[in-house]
Amino acid sequence: MTKDPVFGSLPRQAYSGSLLERAAALRVDDAKLAALSAHERAGVYVIGGESIVLKAQGAAPDPLFSPDEARALGTERETIFLGLLQGAPRFGVGIDPAAVETLKARADLKLIDLRTIAVQGEVDTVHVPPLAEAKAILGWHARHRFCPNCSAATVLTQAGWRRDCPVCKAEHFPRTDPVVIMLPIKGDRCVLGRSPRFPPTMWSCLAGF
Repeated sequence: MTKDPVFGSLPRQAYSGSLLERAAALRVDDAKLAALSAHERAGVYVIGGESIVLKAQGAAPDPLFSPDEARALGTERETIFLGLLQGAPRFGVGIDPAAVETLKARADLKLIDLRTIAVQGEVDTVHVPPLAEAKAILGWHARHRFCPNCSAATVLTQAGWRRDCPVCKAEHFPRTDPVVIMLPIKGDRCVLGRSPRFPPTMWSCLAGF
């Protein structure tokens, strides 16, 4: 919770204040990555297309699976190393979208899109930034399996943060999209936006690509 001079205690916003340490230097150390994946506190976020897979448990679904639990959910397409969360290794796993429909029928699981997770507070906010990171990078992999230079199949490297072409030797990196977000103010008043899809009482700063 944070303190606001007008509204008092406010919940921490979903995408702010990420606690994830990227630990980018580890992405090239295969032995260290293997040890991290076997770590007793290793946790995996599972993504199936547009769906985030959660453990259905009471009012607060859990998005974190052990590596063995994640492997049991479906065929892994890519695994990426996200970093360390309070010293615990965190990975993102993309499963075959064909497995998603089967998972939806399981009473012990809940599948939901990332926007709903963030807007409705479906999970503890500590998980939202790494979930968003996992979904973005895994989505990039799904759309960039072939080299745009020579059309050869590319290979995942750097713990999921690069794809290399074995034919023309090109190196491909996740794209970065520039965005803007603003809060127009005049005195003690401001301009906010609202979409028809927003739940009651939700407003947004003006933003876009």
